[in-house]
Amino acid sequence: MSEKRVFQKYLRRYLSVVMIVVLCCIPFGYSVYRYVKEYTLTQSRSQLRENVGILDVQFERMNTIAAVMSGNSSLQNLKRVRGQLPPERYLYMNDVRDTLSDVHLIYSFSPFSFLVFRNMPAFISSTQVSEDYYRHYERFLSVGDMDAEGLRGTVLDTGGSAFIPFRTLTYYKSSMPRTIGQGFLYIVPLEGAASLGEASAYQAFVVDGSDVVNTLLPVDTKDDSLILLRDKNGDVVFTYGIEPSESGQPGLSADGVQRIQGRQYYVNHFENEQTGIETTVCYAMGSIQAQWANVMRTLLLYIVIGCTAALVLTACFTWKWFKPLGRILYEVNRIESVPPEGENVYDYIRESLFRMVSSNDKIKAEMLLADAQKQSILLEKIFMQGFPGQEEKERFRAGLPLGQRNGGGYYMAAVCVSHEDAEQESKALLYAAECFGQLCGRFYLSVYPESNLVMIFLAENTAAADGVSCVQDDGARESEGREILELFQTVRDRTVKNYGARVTVGISQRQVELDRINVAGAQARQTVSAYRDRDRSVVEFYQTLYAPQKSGLHMDVIRRLYDMILCSDRKALTECFEEMRTEILTHPEQYEFQKQAICGSVQFMLNSVCQQMMLPLKENIDLNLGLQNQSFDWCLWLLLQRALSICGQIDEQKSGKKESAWERLKGYLDDNFSRPELTADLVSRETELSEKAVYLLLKERTGTTFAVYLETLRLEYAKKCLLQTDWSNERVAEEAGFGSTNSFYRIFRKKTGVSPNVYRKGQREEII
Repeated sequence: MSEKRVFQKYLRRYLSVVMIVVLCCIPFGYSVYRYVKEYTLTQSRSQLRENVGILDVQFERMNTIAAVMSGNSSLQNLKRVRGQLPPERYLYMNDVRDTLSDVHLIYSFSPFSFLVFRNMPAFISSTQVSEDYYRHYERFLSVGDMDAEGLRGTVLDTGGSAFIPFRTLTYYKSSMPRTIGQGFLYIVPLEGAASLGEASAYQAFVVDGSDVVNTLLPVDTKDDSLILLRDKNGDVVFTYGIEPSESGQPGLSADGVQRIQGRQYYVNHFENEQTGIETTVCYAMGSIQAQWANVMRTLLLYIVIGCTAALVLTACFTWKWFKPLGRILYEVNRIESVPPEGENVYDYIRESLFRMVSSNDKIKAEMLLADAQKQSILLEKIFMQGFPGQEEKERFRAGLPLGQRNGGGYYMAAVCVSHEDAEQESKALLYAAECFGQLCGRFYLSVYPESNLVMIFLAENTAAADGVSCVQDDGARESEGREILELFQTVRDRTVKNYGARVTVGISQRQVELDRINVAGAQARQTVSAYRDRDRSVVEFYQTLYAPQKSGLHMDVIRRLYDMILCSDRKALTECFEEMRTEILTHPEQYEFQKQAICGSVQFMLNSVCQQMMLPLKENIDLNLGLQNQSFDWCLWLLLQRALSICGQIDEQKSGKKESAWERLKGYLDDNFSRPELTADLVSRETELSEKAVYLLLKERTGTTFAVYLETLRLEYAKKCLLQTDWSNERVAEEAGFGSTNSFYRIFRKKTGVSPNVYRKGQREEII
């Protein structure tokens, strides 16, 4: 039989399975294609619906601005004017202009807006600088070839909310001309409480067509998409990518795939109920097809890569797993005849090996020796970590006496030997184990996990008959314990007498379930660890309730440590750990049995602090194996270092939060000091800081109170306005946030010693 033929046989099976999977994937791939196609169209329409919603929100914001302007008292007075307003009454127009500018800054979609009146020829703009309200074409606005009266008449003729398209529009902001290519005006009548009949004032918002395109279309679809906006009367308001003559096609108002300008488009139609504007967006099918084609190419690429990787890995692993089988086949073929074609390969190998082992005692002995070594390794692993699986547990149970198989008890013992001479130490350990075997009259197993330690599994003395174990009462168990204690004391005395070594024996509690064999082993080792520093040899059972009557390591201490770490009190923390260390050194053996529980509680407390303060968790001390032989003093020192490290992290976190809070508070006051209603309570609510924190931060950073600091900010701003502007004192007081002119005069004179007028005049003379 050729090993190459066997390998090819299994490889052909894999390739057959791959072909079947690929054929089954064809209908699945078609279904995926249809799903991806529908998903792409749905996602495109969903995104467009969101973009149209954003555009509708912008129109609603324009209506909000118009509603705010309608309630302006100066605007109500201007509505009553017939003809031109006298220059001395321009205060109304100035107030309307300032209000329009302030409100217009809130919403940035429309870069420019202006007001016209039915009964007077004035124009008021949101970006107007000049106070000549009757020459708007030279000051802030020009629309195509339309003159001022024509534009005014067009706006007034709308009679209500309407849209006026334009090809070019130039407006002036800070005396700089800015031109908009294609767009439209959104006209809103300004109705107020004093208006009767048709509106006597209208507000016109300039809408840039490029902003509409950027709002509706993603960047990658702008070049191939079409946009058409119609008002509620069906008139075209704005077009993009399509000529106005073609925009009147009736099919554009329906959803679905249509042919426009010789290309396939996916038409989406939306309508706004409030403004009545109809939005039609046409996506080029080429771009949509490119999207789902990219998705399908990615899926196919992943499928090809997956199949190729599976083929390569399977071939590699098959060859790796087959190499031992190939060597066996080669050796078998050298000795025996080749089996006929079609015979099971594994049956052939199994029978050939059985014949070879049966005929060769040496090979059989080597295999038995390997099994014994594996059993020893398994036994050591079971004593230390428990049973890895049910199969190992049943195999171990099968090797026990009948009484232990049916629930008899057992003990685990750890015998530790210490000697100055390493060679004498090894001899003493072997002698102790041999002496125990001679004295013990019951079933036991022994394992040497370390050079100076032997672990012994000791079965309980239970008589068994007909598969039923005898259960001991409490008196029998106490007698059993004394017998085991005397047995190990005899072993200890003989080893000490013959080798002069120190022998420490730790015996676990009585156990019944085999699943607890690793627990019993840990108890025995922990007992040895508790008494390893004694000057004399000892034999002790594991003690569960052995604790000092007055312990300093209870929950109150843990809570104290918790508070100390949160407060970053390093001194008190160190002193508390020192008190714990002093008490542990006073009762070392007693605390050794509580080491794991106490360190676990402290570690849980440290983890709780880290979770509360959102700090990264550190590694916990492992007391199960590696550190079990370390002293309790060393474990406490390690926990103290970790606690001090957490204190440092908490200090850094608190410092960062305090600096962030001050920056937030200072920035808020710099931006809002001009609000007359500003109080510490309002600052606290809007900055999400407590009122106490506001006072403390200002006192710590500036050395002043909240009122003094706020007064200083307002006074500095007022000085700047007096020097750099021609504003009246009343406006300076209002802009600086003093609330009233009298308060401004009083505080300014108190802080500077002069009135605002004298300060302005004196400072300007000094500059000159």
